[in-house]
Amino acid sequence: MEFSINIEPYYREYAILQGTPPGGIFITQNGGCESRVTVDPATNMIQVVSTGTHFDIFGDLITGWVEASIRGDMIRKVFKLEPKTMNEAIIEVTSSDGTPQAATYSTKYFSASDTVEIRGYGYHFSSTTIRIRFQAPVSVAPSTPSQVSAAVVAPVKASAKPVTKQITISCVKGKTVKKISGITPKCPVGYKKK
Repeated sequence: MEFSINIEPYYREYAILQGTPPGGIFITQNGGCESRVTVDPATNMIQVVSTGTHFDIFGDLITGWVEASIRGDMIRKVFKLEPKTMNEAIIEVTSSDGTPQAATYSTKYFSASDTVEIRGYGYHFSSTTIRIRFQAPVSVAPSTPSQVSAAVVAPVKASAKPVTKQITISCVKGKTVKKISGITPKCPVGYKKK
């Protein structure tokens, strides 16, 4: 009996990861995951198709969660971003029929292990597409010095850059309490803010 696998389609898809050690992306979730993870450096995005049952045994909608741990060297090589300074990654969830779903997400960089951890919660299953989109840091273009006449120029105050603060809220459903963190956290469907 002979056995062979055609790796050609996968070779092209993962060629951009060459030069990074194996195990650069770890993704876990409470649903099933197709064996294919798409990495697209042109759009700064990682895409995963998640599957799972829509309802639990009691007929309640199942609330999904996904967590990703991505090594900093991979983010630098593939996405050309510095994990320490990049903005929060955005998690976009789309149902199989193409409708977008809301998800609460958070991003945290751990310098000791040089990893970025991304978490997303509050969406529902059947067959959803989860996209993790990395954002480059907001940069301010250097201004060119202008010619100043002999007139007196009033000093200009530099405006303070607004600091985005992560907020944590508690959401309750019966006796179950979930803590959700993010810039604008929302309780999952069926939960109420405590």
